[in-house]
Amino acid sequence: MRDIGDGHRLDAEDIAALVRDTCQRAGFSASVADSVARSIVMAERGGARRLGLGLLPQMIEHARSGQVDPKAVPTHRAIAPAVLRVDAAGGFTCPALDEMLDDLAALAAHHGLACAEVVNAYPIGSLAALHEATTRRALSLIAHVQGLVPRPTPAGRIELRIEAVTHGLPVTPGLLARTREAHTPDRATPDFEGPVGPAFRLTHRIVLLRNDVWPDDHGPPPEPSDAVEDSGIVVQVDLLEKIITA
Repeated sequence: MRDIGDGHRLDAEDIAALVRDTCQRAGFSASVADSVARSIVMAERGGARRLGLGLLPQMIEHARSGQVDPKAVPTHRAIAPAVLRVDAAGGFTCPALDEMLDDLAALAAHHGLACAEVVNAYPIGSLAALHEATTRRALSLIAHVQGLVPRPTPAGRIELRIEAVTHGLPVTPGLLARTREAHTPDRATPDFEGPVGPAFRLTHRIVLLRNDVWPDDHGPPPEPSDAVEDSGIVVQVDLLEKIITA
């Protein structure tokens, strides 16, 4: 770790170790801490700072307030030949995605396409880790999720709000390219920031496609770069202190 003005330059291993240590001190299970660390590192690599380390203090606050279970054990089961139902059990979404990925990828490789519905889950910040993992398996990712979106407030600050977000559809041919946003659920979407609210029990939908099933005139989404800058990632001192003291 090196000082850079009002920040410190950390490599990916430093960031992962920092996240795992912080999460486990906050009561996360080791497996959940590992999944969260991978997700945050990939978000940071992709430049999504607000959805990387910047998200960690809020995640810890939600865990301590009971809005998310930091020790939840996700499960999944097949409900159709190429469809999985994944129960995040009130926990973070990244462990649920990790838990089902091998089985969903195997189904997609066999059938050409496979789908998963993830229920009782935390909102999704970044899908960079899942995108990277599916790309390594020669699969393409399409997702319709309750994601975190930065929005301005009347007070002039930026806050994260939970909104329906679609990933991977702009390059998809045919009907999928015209898929509309899912209808608004009966109950209001909970606030992500602000006073303590109800537990997060959101639903996400994930589709994996085998790359060779795409029509000739349409290709899969571009592969994410696996290059990591040797110079590392600069983390501001105030954020680093907030994480260390969380």
